[in-house]
Amino acid sequence: MALGGQNGCSDTVIQTVSVNEHPIAKIMVNDSLFCEDSAVVILQAQSSIVNGNIANNWNFGDGMSSVLDSVNHTYLDTGKMEVVMVSISDSSCTDTARKTITIVPIPDNSFVTAAINSSTYTFTPTVTTYANYEWKFGDGNTSTQTAPTHAYVQRGSQIVELSVADKYSCVSIGTGEVQIEEVSGVELNQIEGMSIFPNPNKGAFNIHFTNEGYVKLKLINNLGQKVWNNEAQIENNENVEINNLSKGVYILYIEMNTVVNSHKIIVN
Repeated sequence: MALGGQNGCSDTVIQTVSVNEHPIAKIMVNDSLFCEDSAVVILQAQSSIVNGNIANNWNFGDGMSSVLDSVNHTYLDTGKMEVVMVSISDSSCTDTARKTITIVPIPDNSFVTAAINSSTYTFTPTVTTYANYEWKFGDGNTSTQTAPTHAYVQRGSQIVELSVADKYSCVSIGTGEVQIEEVSGVELNQIEGMSIFPNPNKGAFNIHFTNEGYVKLKLINNLGQKVWNNEAQIENNENVEINNLSKGVYILYIEMNTVVNSHKIIVN
């Protein structure tokens, strides 16, 4: 800076001014939406500065913090979290970056079971508005209906599994148990000496009889629907081949000389 007087005298003052480099804060994150049971957020500081070094201070929005450049942070609560990172240069200049992370609650996987009869049940999820439902009834049969009805063909305990997925593709799996005390309409081992093989099969099997006679055959699916029937005069063997059968468990009703037998057929 130069100063001049009226008489022509002057003087000069020189002052050096340092302009410090300013950091540019930047956050990289692996996603912005997470399911509650897998809410591990990978955060990386990608701040930059022309000259000098940068330190980074994180605030994850849930009361936790860090000073590392790369952080794997697990959220224990659901909701929207604002991640704030402050980048600080050697000369204490700062810049701030923000990211919003959303943690979605896992869907409710509970359901209720109601018996229609001794072997048929309805299964109703507590929440019926999710995007997808996948049921496993414990006997090899499945359904993608929201609230299915299922008829069991074998006595005993079955573990039912429900997998639900919401609109964010968050998945939750729950289980329940049903006890099958009686199987409606199934009478076993009344035709003496009869056998079926192979079983399981792909819809083709052989029925062996020790006696000749006229037989009526009827195949029922797990919903109680007839999917195939046939009548024939047999000697000792009857070859059965049913096309386009879905995988699952069926009941084959065999009537011979007014005696009825029922066998479980597994198609795989």
